[in-house]
Amino acid sequence: MPIAIRDDIFGANSPVDYNHWTLVATLQYLYPKGLMMDAMPSSSTYPYEPPTIIEILVLSSYIYILNAAGAIFEASIHADLVGYLCVGMVYGPPLGNIIPTAWLNCFTSVGYIGLVLLVFQGGLITDLSMILPNIMLSLCVALTGIALPIALSIAYIPFALDYTLLQGFAAGASLSSTSLGTTLAVLSANSRASTSRPAEKTGPGSVVSADAEPIDIRKTRLGTVLMTAALADDVVALVLAAIVPKLGGGGFTWRAVVRPVLVSVAFVVCTPVLSKFAVNPILRRARRWDYTRIRGTSASMMIANYVSRDAAYLFALVAVLSGFVTSASYAGTSELLGAYIAGCWLRATGRVLLLRTSSDTQDVPMDDTPTPPATIPMTSTSGLMNTGANDAVADPFTITFERYIEPVLHRVLAPLFFGSIGSSIPFLSLWRPARIVWQGFVFSILMAIGKAAAGVWWLVWPGRSVNDDPSSRLSRRTGALFIGIALIARGEIALLVASLARSILQESPRGTQEELYSIVMWSTLACTVGGAMGVGFVVNRMR
Repeated sequence: MPIAIRDDIFGANSPVDYNHWTLVATLQYLYPKGLMMDAMPSSSTYPYEPPTIIEILVLSSYIYILNAAGAIFEASIHADLVGYLCVGMVYGPPLGNIIPTAWLNCFTSVGYIGLVLLVFQGGLITDLSMILPNIMLSLCVALTGIALPIALSIAYIPFALDYTLLQGFAAGASLSSTSLGTTLAVLSANSRASTSRPAEKTGPGSVVSADAEPIDIRKTRLGTVLMTAALADDVVALVLAAIVPKLGGGGFTWRAVVRPVLVSVAFVVCTPVLSKFAVNPILRRARRWDYTRIRGTSASMMIANYVSRDAAYLFALVAVLSGFVTSASYAGTSELLGAYIAGCWLRATGRVLLLRTSSDTQDVPMDDTPTPPATIPMTSTSGLMNTGANDAVADPFTITFERYIEPVLHRVLAPLFFGSIGSSIPFLSLWRPARIVWQGFVFSILMAIGKAAAGVWWLVWPGRSVNDDPSSRLSRRTGALFIGIALIARGEIALLVASLARSILQESPRGTQEELYSIVMWSTLACTVGGAMGVGFVVNRMR
């Protein structure tokens, strides 16, 4: 600033630091005026404005009503996420339009963290010894659940509704996925409910004791096959999501098809290989290390005072999950696949750590916790009790997840995720014109049949009897019915593929441009709600 202008503003005798104004004048000389204005501190500040009472009431009521509706629908139809979807439609643009758009963007991002954590929890409680022996069964279930909906859509959309084959393929591709988050949410809710259920009668003269250990289907062979098949469906659906928008515009490339598949296979194959030859040797050396040499020293006591063992496990859990999800996203595959593999990897690693901590229980603990987390029995009401003799004590990462993350997941993050899905459903347009209702109803039945038929593999697959598997006492028909109904729910992946293929679906030779898109949305909503309700009833019948 020139001295004359400074004197006019502050006065000639103002005690202003001359070095400061010399620096400002130098910057004005070196940089243009526009860049200088951008560098001013005022442009990088955010004015804090407290929320109004209306905003506070809307936000608090939204979170509370989400949980209240979930509890009501869980008690009535065994599907809490149906309540989340309904509240999302009421508060969102489909009906009430109460929540601002900026909030919806925030809820979508925060809710997607809940979806990632749901899939991560599915991997964390998966019995790894059941994945490889049942991989072919899972792939057959997945491929059948993908091929049949596409084939039925190509047969119904062009010939019954007078659309093109490309539009039939796009509609079938949108409904070829399986909502893994929806399935895991329903199973998790039913697992939590089964642990708190009192003794009840299961037949004439027979009563199940309240002390009887409930079956957590997520940890059985049946649940492992279902989750593996649903993950494969999501990976293929994401490949289709990259292909379908380019089919109409001529931008199709084989790289969009091959890259997600190869990256997914690389993640599935390389993770156990690296774990076996790189991570496990390090853990074995750490297990043989004599920790009594450093315990009692000033450095170890200082670390123990500031870092507890639970905090270390929580940091490792978040770091591994973030690393796998980020790597999967940048590599070109699904973040959900990275989250599931991260959960499986931490389960295997936790078992190795459990061996060391169980053999080290006589030593002085590193923190002031009375009992190490690796030896604390599972007493929570979250329905995550392990089955089998080998799972009598949970690994430390599972315990850490249940203590610190699961309450927030099932009370805040998961409801926000399904509420954001409900806010994105064009509910009113699903009923105009009237023919969309019956066309969508028929299409929903076909898409449900296409997914439910995949459960037949559970009936015909040889070598299914496993004596130590709690699901082995379930009948074949019940297991096949469970897999078929659990695959019906579409959810977030179907909405994503349908949105990307909207330009193709809107090329209507008759009627309005939104009719076929509304039919796809109608079927997605009906399958998601019906599939969630069906899984709830089947699981309730199993237990």
